[in-house]
Amino acid sequence: MDSTFLMTATAIVSGFLWLMFLRGFEKVDPEPLKVILRVGLLGGLGSGFCAGTLNVLFGELTGSDLAASNLPLGNIVLDAIFVGLNEEAMKFLFTVLLIRHLKEFDEPIDAAIYSTAVALGFAVFENIDYAVTYGYVNLVVRSVTSTPLHLGTAVIWGYGIARAKFLHRERYGRSAFPSVLPAAAVHAFYNFLCSYFDDIDAGLSLLVALGFAFVLFLLLRKRLLFLASQTPFVLASVCLKCGTKSVNGASYCQRCGEKFVHEFFKVCTACDLKLSTQDSYCWKCGSRLSSLEGERGKRSV
Repeated sequence: MDSTFLMTATAIVSGFLWLMFLRGFEKVDPEPLKVILRVGLLGGLGSGFCAGTLNVLFGELTGSDLAASNLPLGNIVLDAIFVGLNEEAMKFLFTVLLIRHLKEFDEPIDAAIYSTAVALGFAVFENIDYAVTYGYVNLVVRSVTSTPLHLGTAVIWGYGIARAKFLHRERYGRSAFPSVLPAAAVHAFYNFLCSYFDDIDAGLSLLVALGFAFVLFLLLRKRLLFLASQTPFVLASVCLKCGTKSVNGASYCQRCGEKFVHEFFKVCTACDLKLSTQDSYCWKCGSRLSSLEGERGKRSV
């Protein structure tokens, strides 16, 4: 069997398994698989091509290509910063362009699902390229290191996209793009550490990459769980953790003690519906809605 075909097939299977893991967080209104695949493939291919082209041009202009070995420390820092910002910005841009008019984009978690799908598409194409160049072992390693990196950083700005959609009248440039900056900083720091330690000891570089991947995996899981709880298609006092319906206006689940946090919607205390932050009255019962700040819980994610 041709080695290129085998590596390509492995990368695709790995990507699909990651996609099924991500989609498993959508319990209430799962996005159609064909739509996720379309967004992920188009977004991954488009952002990968644009970011890759700019990375190559930047490396040629500055002589600071991270793929090279024994670079001066300043070159490593410079390239890490550019690559981190370039790749995260491109993935963000293509995600927004592809989903801003999607009728399926109707829950906060959808922003994270589509963002990570684009990041996953980006990672799959990137992993295939690296595998063809450096071999099958590189593909296996990247599937558990760089792929979680791309997913973890994507959920950071994916959260920003969700806030722009449901809290800031879809002002993606003004409200969501700033969330690209912390994602780019994480990406740049990862690139810098891996490149720096790789020149010292390849095993140490791998340990650093695995540690980053583990931390970002935890962040990914935490944010997806939180965003899944923000669905508007379940009454505000229904606990998604245990399924119990508490009294209207409850702050905690009366069965398991889970705190109800409504960050993306106003809540009608009369009929328990979650409503748009722009609404002043409940469309079902006509009750006047209190301010968003009064209804929204505080939670660090």
